[in-house]
Amino acid sequence: MDNQEKNRPVVLVIDDDTANLYLLLHYLDSSGFKTMMAVSGKSGIRILERLLPDLILLDIMMPGMNGFEVCRHIKANERTKDIQTISTSRSAGTYQNTYNNTTSKNRNEIAK
Repeated sequence: MDNQEKNRPVVLVIDDDTANLYLLLHYLDSSGFKTMMAVSGKSGIRILERLLPDLILLDIMMPGMNGFEVCRHIKANERTKDIQTISTSRSAGTYQNTYNNTTSKNRNEIAK
């Protein structure tokens, strides 16, 4: 692995919708980012136990562990709390109050 490859920022994309996941991965890869992917909140948490990305793109609406729960877990963990997190969702407005009550810093939101 050369220095240029090592220095590429790493983005973890957590999304249960595989079409969205692959679209984001393709865009990020072609824009020069290294990417990791997880198809559920729990699998995203498992990845974070081993690797620390520079940024997390996190879907809010996922079955099982939703994006709010994942975000709370990330921000409660001393090792991962400072990772920038951008939340994405088609239904972001519906869950705005819950999102506003999520106690975390370094978070942003993008509607799909």
